[in-house]
Parts: sequence; structure tokens; C-alpha cells
Amino acid sequence: MNANVIGGVDIAREAGAARGAIVALVHSMAQFAMPAPNVRNVASTKLARASMDYGIALCVLGESAPDDLGAPLISLHRMQMEHVIRSAFFGGPATEEELKRFVVNDEMPTVLTANGRKRRLSITELTERVEPFFDTEGDGKVTRVVRSHYGLISGVVHGGRDLLALYGEPGQPIGFSVDKKSLVQIIDHAVSFAHLATIVVAKSAVDSPERFSELMLPHFQAIKAYVARQQARVYE
Repeated sequence: MNANVIGGVDIAREAGAARGAIVALVHSMAQFAMPAPNVRNVASTKLARASMDYGIALCVLGESAPDDLGAPLISLHRMQMEHVIRSAFFGGPATEEELKRFVVNDEMPTVLTANGRKRRLSITELTERVEPFFDTEGDGKVTRVVRSHYGLISGVVHGGRDLLALYGEPGQPIGFSVDKKSLVQIIDHAVSFAHLATIVVAKSAVDSPERFSELMLPHFQAIKAYVARQQARVYE
């Protein structure tokens, strides 16, 4: 039995389909010229485009060796997620001062705490600020996804107890071990965040709703095809 098949669902095949969807989105994104020299739009566009590469790399690992490279796969999703949220923030609600601090000094936005000290905004707080930028009908879905996944993903990146939990129980061989459905879910989220990244770039490059709709048609077709595949997925 193929270890990468769970309940009749082949992880490698699903990762390949996800990679194909993200590559289609990259091609869709390529229709948008780099914005005119505008620090805000250029920074936002570059972050969004970089996020696509992390999403593709994540899928490549899922295709090739999910049983051995699941932890790096999860780690790449954190990078993808962060870049998308930052691209939306600096392309949207960030102040000119916040943008300058990021571009010049690599400093993320901060808030003052009750004792007067500065604290960096968490990724969840940033997501709450940028959610309207994604046109997600104000349902808070993106924020919920970030809030529910970011903690675990960060634990894997930093090598804490979350990472230890992924490498087997006492008495078992040491090696990556996780519910395969969780990997498929992360692969699905990679496509979703690639979709959000494309929206960010389109908003930076297009100046009319009509032109936006025209250029985004192939993009929405790619997403629709992937969602149909996702909905047809049946775990036996």
C-alpha cells in the first residue's frame, strides 16, 4: 500500500494539483506589470510574488516526499502565510512611516503596551487589519485560518514541543509522523493564500473594476477548478 495514500486520497497527487493551480496563478499574476516606481506598490508586489514561490516549494515537497519532508513543508507554509499578510498590509493600511521602517530597517509595525513599551504586532493582529483588503465579505475567514494554524506552524519552525510531537511517540522509530489529512489541509491552504496574493498584486496594478475582472478571469477559473477537485475529494 502506498504510504502517501490516505483514505483513497493520494497526497502526492493532491500536492501536484495544488502546484499546478499555484503555477496558473503565477501566470495570471504575470499579466500585471510591476507598478510604477511607488515604494508601497513595489514592496507589496514583491512580497506577494515571493509568497507564491514558497507555496510552490511546499507543494513540491508534498509531491516528492511528504513522509520525510513534512516538517519543512509545514515551515514553508508559515513563510508563505507571512509574506501574503505583509504584502496586503504594506499595500493597504500601513502608514507611510510603517512602510518606510520596513523597507529601510526591516522593522515591522508596533503598538504601545499599557506600560508604554513598544510591541510588534502579531501576525494575527496584522491579518485582522488587512482582512478587508482581500474582499472576503467581512467574514473573518482569513483571520480564523491564521489564528488556528500559525501557532502550530511556528512551533515546528522554532523546533519546540510541536516539532518534537511530529517525530514519533516513545517506543516508535524516530521520524516524521503526522495525520496525513493535516498535510492535505495545509496544501489546500497554500492554494488559498496564493489566491490572496494574486488579489493583492491585482489591486496594486489595476485601476478599474472592469479591468480587474478581465485580467482575473483565468485566475478565478484556476481557483474554481481546484475547489471543485477539493470538494470531490472523498476519504474512504
